[in-house]
Amino acid sequence: MKYFETLYIVNPNFEQSRLDTIIKDVEKNVGKFSKVISQNIWGKKRLAYKIDNQKYGTFVLLNFETEEGSSIAGFESYMKLNTSVLRAQTIRLKSRPTKEVLEKSIPLNNIFPPIILQPG
Repeated sequence: MKYFETLYIVNPNFEQSRLDTIIKDVEKNVGKFSKVISQNIWGKKRLAYKIDNQKYGTFVLLNFETEEGSSIAGFESYMKLNTSVLRAQTIRLKSRPTKEVLEKSIPLNNIFPPIILQPG
């Protein structure tokens, strides 16, 4: 069994009902070739730089498992062509994520601490 994790950013201007529809569409697409383990909505966060004239984005983390890794390329193409998704990144995990990891919500501010440049 192969385990994957996809972090994708959705347009922040969408209402909750539209966001739910997008998440279900992504889950449906993944469900064609794999089993979804979990989805965690991290919420609306400020982006490091503008993407499609957006300063903010809604971050969603998706974990899934599959027998066939060949379908990942098709899924990545789907994510690139989905106009509601600003960016997406899929990585392969070495093992199945633990229950604690799946339930943990990560504050993005702690991942990339601000860099302070000092003159001199």
